[in-house]
Amino acid sequence: MAFLQRGARRAFCATGRQVSLPVLDLSPFMSSSSSALQRQEAARSLDDACSSVGFFYLEGHGVPTQEIQQLHRLAKRFFALPESVKESIAMSSQPAQGRGYQRLGENVTLNQRDWQEAIDFFAPIHSKEVNLNAFAAEPARMRDEEIEKLQQFMDAPNVWPNQPAEFRASAEAYFSKVSRVGDALMQAMALGLGLPQDFFDHLTNQSFWCVRVIGYPALRQGAVGLSCGEHTDYGCWTILAQDETPDALEVQLSGGSWAKVPPRAGAFVVNLGDMLSVWTKGRYKATRHRVRQTKGDFRTSIAFFYEPNFDAVIRPLDVAPPLGKPHPCEGSTAPLARGLAGGELIYGEHLFAKVSSNFDFGA
Repeated sequence: MAFLQRGARRAFCATGRQVSLPVLDLSPFMSSSSSALQRQEAARSLDDACSSVGFFYLEGHGVPTQEIQQLHRLAKRFFALPESVKESIAMSSQPAQGRGYQRLGENVTLNQRDWQEAIDFFAPIHSKEVNLNAFAAEPARMRDEEIEKLQQFMDAPNVWPNQPAEFRASAEAYFSKVSRVGDALMQAMALGLGLPQDFFDHLTNQSFWCVRVIGYPALRQGAVGLSCGEHTDYGCWTILAQDETPDALEVQLSGGSWAKVPPRAGAFVVNLGDMLSVWTKGRYKATRHRVRQTKGDFRTSIAFFYEPNFDAVIRPLDVAPPLGKPHPCEGSTAPLARGLAGGELIYGEHLFAKVSSNFDFGA
């Protein structure tokens, strides 16, 4: 299987209200037996997709389809539980920790409540494993009380539902496998940018990943708002497992219009995060997307956000510029704006700024 499959597009191609995305095969970076030539060809195709599209389907990732489907089934069983059971792991009881269950309407995008419920998890990396002192110096210059909040956020444990009983074991096994997919994408990106394959290893070897297991009931007829408002994602790669519900995920095209991204059996949908825009000086763009779930079925999605290390210093790299003008990128936080302007940021300061504004527990 070629990395860029036959029939894949190198740019957005909207058909009606749907969009055709590149279909990429990651297997050259998931197998130790692949040749240097196979990896180089794969890397070039990834660079092509990232510099022209910013969204693609990913196959050859090595995560069994039955395991993805099993986690979707368990997620649907959790979201079908009585509210009192789900509230036993409510994020609202300890909002500064950023983990646990959010009711419908508690997640906020662009100051609007999203019609979704979810459970959030983070990589179990303790603050003692990172350099929190770096946040007091340039470029972050955070105050002691802010750093204390960072430490509390990092050290908070994930909270797991007791029901379904199989949920935790299934989810942890899945998270481990998808984290390796993120590692492989970073190696492919490095080669595609003309860098050594291991260039990003020291910046992602303790990836502070986040996972959102999300449930989307259908929007009420005539409802104002979205299942999830338009946004870009924070870090490196969003590796999304959609269920079979059609016509929910939407991506913004270059002209500003929106097109549907249909599920593809056995494939992840991958989009780029803000840090890739900073690293590549706009060669790659974190593409805006949203969710509008209008079907009768209850939709689940499992979004694995593969991120840099919490204390990784992100700075623009000396890589090939885009063929045309750099993709315009917006700084949704002060650290991100600093990075997009050519300066440095520490990933944790951007992440914490985003997480701190994501929820409204007054619903």
